[in-house]
Amino acid sequence: MKYLVTLSLLALLLGFAACSEDEENPSVDVALLTGTSERTWKIVSRKFMNVEECLGTCELNYHKMKFTTDKELIFSTYTCMTAPCNSGTSSSDGGTLSWTLNGNMLNIMGFEFEILTLTQNTFEWKSKTPGIDLHETYTLVANEPFPDRTEMIAGTSQKTWKYEKRVVNETEIALTDCLRSARFTNYTNGALTTWYTNEACGVTTEGSWQFADWETQYHSIRSDGSTIEFDLLELTPARMVIGYTNMTGAYVVLYQVPE
Repeated sequence: MKYLVTLSLLALLLGFAACSEDEENPSVDVALLTGTSERTWKIVSRKFMNVEECLGTCELNYHKMKFTTDKELIFSTYTCMTAPCNSGTSSSDGGTLSWTLNGNMLNIMGFEFEILTLTQNTFEWKSKTPGIDLHETYTLVANEPFPDRTEMIAGTSQKTWKYEKRVVNETEIALTDCLRSARFTNYTNGALTTWYTNEACGVTTEGSWQFADWETQYHSIRSDGSTIEFDLLELTPARMVIGYTNMTGAYVVLYQVPE
């Protein structure tokens, strides 16, 4: 399974050389960009080299950026499966950059973007980096905090997850009664409690959880000291998808949603 192909704008900003233009550019209303304190914009479409890119359902929901009157550009954090586009994943590690505006040219840490459209509800820009023809369109959404991955998985103190479905070698396998009964409570301090709504399915066990490999893996450490290492395929406030290779060599993908 293809794993974590990062397509975030932040990566582009940090990876390519900048250019500048000397010509005058028509001014845009900065208040449309930031509002009275901040405005949040969600991705609608993206083109690379004038070719429309397929954006997965998850990325369309969670790829966001926030412009503030303090001249900060804040990116959302997410890990998303790129379905239905393909079988890979995309991710953004968030982060904050500074920006300035000159006419319709946004300068972000020395990188320039031309604002093509800016209205009450639509923001469209294009990279002016030589050789990188990036063109994106965003729509205005409500201002909400951008949680990091720990907050997504454990909330502000704890968060309980249950199985949504299970896929083995790309084939969905029906959940058993006990799997439907299983609950996993993740705590911000790294503790993990596994329990069942049906007590006949098993006893409550205590363990721990942690991220690994630059937050691309999720490790579940059991009370006996054993560890299951999962690929982190999707993590947003609304869903967690983890995958691992079992003892028979099958690749198992577990879909979880909040309780």
